[in-house]
Amino acid sequence: MKKEVQEFQVFKKRGKQTVIFFCLTILCLIFAFLAHVIEMKHYSIITIFLFILSLINFVHAILLLLQNFKRIKYLESSFLKVYNLTNKPRIVLFHKLIDENLFEYHFQPIINAKTGEVFAYEILMRTDPEIGMLPLEILDIATNENKLYEIEKFTFINSMRILKDNSDIFNSKKLFINSVSSHLLNDLDFQLLYQEYGTLFENIVLEITEGTLVSDAGIKSIQKRLHEANCQLALDDYGTGYSNESNLLKTNPNYIKIDRALLSHINTDTKKQHLVSNLINFAYHHNIKIIAEGIETYEEFKYVIHLGVDFIQGFYTAKPNPVLLNALPDELIETILALNRNRMLDSQIKKVYEAKNDVSLSLPSLILDQYTDVVINQTDITLHGSQGIVVNLNIQIPDNMRCSITLDEIILRGNENPSITLGHNCCVTLYLNGDNEINYDGIRVPETSELIILGDGNLSINSECACGVGIGGNSKQSYGNITLSSNGTIKVVTNDETAIGIGGAQNNMNSLIRICSGKVFVEAYGRDIVAIGSLYSNARVKIEACVLDIKTIGMKTVGIGCLKGSVTVESYGDLNFKCEGRKLAIIGSIEKGTGTITIVDGKVNFFYNAYYGVGIGSIGGSIDVIIQNGDINIYSEGIDIVGIGDSSGSGVIHIYNGIITPTIYAPNSISIGNSTKTVIIEGGNIQCNFAKDVQPVNAFGVPLVAYIIKTTNPFEKMIVAQEYSYEYRANYSYRYSNIKVYLPAGILL
Repeated sequence: MKKEVQEFQVFKKRGKQTVIFFCLTILCLIFAFLAHVIEMKHYSIITIFLFILSLINFVHAILLLLQNFKRIKYLESSFLKVYNLTNKPRIVLFHKLIDENLFEYHFQPIINAKTGEVFAYEILMRTDPEIGMLPLEILDIATNENKLYEIEKFTFINSMRILKDNSDIFNSKKLFINSVSSHLLNDLDFQLLYQEYGTLFENIVLEITEGTLVSDAGIKSIQKRLHEANCQLALDDYGTGYSNESNLLKTNPNYIKIDRALLSHINTDTKKQHLVSNLINFAYHHNIKIIAEGIETYEEFKYVIHLGVDFIQGFYTAKPNPVLLNALPDELIETILALNRNRMLDSQIKKVYEAKNDVSLSLPSLILDQYTDVVINQTDITLHGSQGIVVNLNIQIPDNMRCSITLDEIILRGNENPSITLGHNCCVTLYLNGDNEINYDGIRVPETSELIILGDGNLSINSECACGVGIGGNSKQSYGNITLSSNGTIKVVTNDETAIGIGGAQNNMNSLIRICSGKVFVEAYGRDIVAIGSLYSNARVKIEACVLDIKTIGMKTVGIGCLKGSVTVESYGDLNFKCEGRKLAIIGSIEKGTGTITIVDGKVNFFYNAYYGVGIGSIGGSIDVIIQNGDINIYSEGIDIVGIGDSSGSGVIHIYNGIITPTIYAPNSISIGNSTKTVIIEGGNIQCNFAKDVQPVNAFGVPLVAYIIKTTNPFEKMIVAQEYSYEYRANYSYRYSNIKVYLPAGILL
């Protein structure tokens, strides 16, 4: 190899000589031109001399190229041979890594910059010692070997498996996955993964790097796929040289990860401070979260908290580790809390606008005048927004105020407080006009106050702060009377360790939550969850002629009701539930529930998955369940599952009419029943088989048996005995070819 290198150096030297000689020839030609212009003496002799000189140089260059052409080929071949011999073992190891899926992973926590809690983990590719390859080396070889798609595929397969195996940890945390955006999973591979892991995709945040961005069509494809799977998107390495506003606007990410290039020594670099501050301000107004990446020193850590980033990732908070870190050390958490307390003291001074005689008020105009709070001190006012403009304001209604407020196309985001706060002893009516949004924190309704929502517009509430409010109170507060009676759509989304959609922690004043009309969607995600009701006892809910959709995922989960204690629920509407949890009640209470649940009319669809779960009722309590008419369809999977009733508790189950279909897949299951082993039936098409130790009876205690009626006509039968008489009614369901009724033995049909 040494010989070839020496020959190459000789060739380079000859090339330099040729270049120098060529430059001299150019100078001679210039001189000849000047001689011609100024009609220098002996011009023709000089021209002939220069021509001969140029010809000699040209021939010399040709001979030199011909002489060294074969030598260049030989040198190139020698270098490639040596390169392949040097890298062949690594390429073999790479193929072994791919063929046998020998990837390993470390996890670096992403920390909430306000609370110090672990919000998410970034999964980082590693290999076992046998392979011993670094991530950059793997990607480099994968590029040369055209194997980047395999890297992408195994990354997702292994990440989803890790999510499933650690579902208890990822119930309330997310997993950031680095994607090779130029080699996205094809539709078939993605669908296969989605079919296997389903709702686990909601924990995924896909990271794409600006330097490897795909085409506009590719970005739209990514966004469509993320929307379908309910994933989120992060723009990684922001500030590494590819950064521009165009890429940011095209990708429209949920998170921006600011690269260390912009954060290194930010505490002393004023230019970086200015750039990052502007980016945080932009993100704040467009509901994008900022992650400060690569934080390595206390000074950097302190300064990014001062700037107001949402999350922090770096060696200072936690290094990548093969084990999922559940929490930071207490000392570090206390440091984060102390830095945030100091930041709040140094923050902007409040500027309050008091609305006294305003017919209408433009919220964007108030922001331009640097107002932070609006106090409504009049009986009737319209608050106007502007399309796409987020206003950072707190709307406050003083104590003892009765007023009507129209929300007209506003996008509101509170400043470290609920976006709208009612004082004590208030009665506030919100009229909705157009599409309205409330972000960061919702509407606070104290226990002595009342909120009524009317109008034909829509309202979306996304409570994303720690210990936040949807409508009512947070996980430590009681709540007042809440009535939703709009004709549009109201959506409430909460995400916290303890999450409540509509309601609060306690119901000290016996308040009522009424949903009277329109479409209402409630989503709640966390550890302990109540979508509608009270966390601890005395949940009073009345659902009238509306469409209500509820979705929850948590450890302890309740759709309508409370985690523990008394429940009073009346429903006359169309209900749809999709809930997951370790311990779960769709309508009712998880622990020691008491009270009454009444279902009248409407279509009710339950889909739930739990270790211990009940559709309507309680777990170890005493809740009476009354069903009159309606179409109740229950589908459940789990371990210990009850459709209607209580596997270990009591309470009356009284069915007057309706179509009831419990479909349960669980080792221990009860379709309808409780520990008293009796179910009172006086009507209804009940498509289930009762357990052997559960005896259906009528209101007079007479045992009932199942009869199959082959008809599509409504079934009506007067049941007459010496001691009693009652009319049994049952309606046909398109889902079945029969009507299944429960009547005393010996009845002639």
